[in-house]
Amino acid sequence: MLASLLAYSRHENALMHCYLCRTTRSLRFIRRLCRSPQSLYSIAVVLTVCVRLKGPGKAKLDQLTYVSRRAERIAIVQYFGSDDELTAGFESARWILRRYVESHGYALYTFYAHNVSVDPGVSLELNAFQHHAHHWKKPFYLSQLIREGKHQWYVYVDTDIVITDPLLPLEHWIDADVNNEADLIISDDPSGICNGVFFEKASEWTLAFNELWWSERQTSKTGHDNWPFMAALLKVWANSSDYNYSGECSMSKNLDMERWANFLPCYMKILERVGHRTTHPQGCTLEYPEPCGSAKMNDPHVVAVWDLNKGIGFGGKNAWTNGSFLIHFAGRQRSERDALMLRYSRDTMKKYFSE
Repeated sequence: MLASLLAYSRHENALMHCYLCRTTRSLRFIRRLCRSPQSLYSIAVVLTVCVRLKGPGKAKLDQLTYVSRRAERIAIVQYFGSDDELTAGFESARWILRRYVESHGYALYTFYAHNVSVDPGVSLELNAFQHHAHHWKKPFYLSQLIREGKHQWYVYVDTDIVITDPLLPLEHWIDADVNNEADLIISDDPSGICNGVFFEKASEWTLAFNELWWSERQTSKTGHDNWPFMAALLKVWANSSDYNYSGECSMSKNLDMERWANFLPCYMKILERVGHRTTHPQGCTLEYPEPCGSAKMNDPHVVAVWDLNKGIGFGGKNAWTNGSFLIHFAGRQRSERDALMLRYSRDTMKKYFSE
């Protein structure tokens, strides 16, 4: 069976993707992908070739292949830093991510401790963070990829995330409004910025931001990278607003800021001073009234988007619902997290990849 679909994109750097579908479940997924309006939104020319091969009744893993690797615009990046991420829940989430990457024609980079390049001095300091060290490798391997210059956008995705709508392409956020002109796309939230998923453009600005992010690390070497990520954002927004920010929320200067109860109010106070806070385009909630965002509006380099990072019990309109792009299990205990990841992965497989 041979089927082809032509669709035109608004991008000048349009790509051609060629998919070879070897199983019934691949055919089912591609049919859904081709009917999805979001997929037509971003793909320039799609040539879909579906071949039904003889074999056992139970289809094996999808074998979706693509060409034009040098022309890939988007790469997804993950880092596996502990044995906890070898459990069934994590493996199921990885299976879905690989299918997602291959079906949309993205690149995928998986980092481990041995393939992150850092200077010896940085390596020693990273070791001082002990069990948080793998979090702090994030700005280094992202910059490492950007310097290689193979892609335009790098999308970091935490390993405790399950993609629950694999039909939705990443271009849904990159190409919305003026987002493609930004250097950093973050996920907005009423109670701070979670860097479990974000987009970095390959630019000199982004390389400088990653250095700033590392410079905001905690003096005590006891914390992970998320709050310093937010502290770096404050400096960026203050600079673009010509606000004289002295770094009072910086964990590299003030040990009191290593407590979330101290840092978040400080962050929100400075955010109000550097410009207008973001808000949800469909309005906020009674729990989190206007403005309910945690980012600066109309920044030339940073754009905050909604409906990206969602989870069970997340605040405001970031609570996961059926049809959300992904579900993030941040903050869950080890056994509960793995069980939930396995459950939602199986549900997604059954919906999108079953025969």
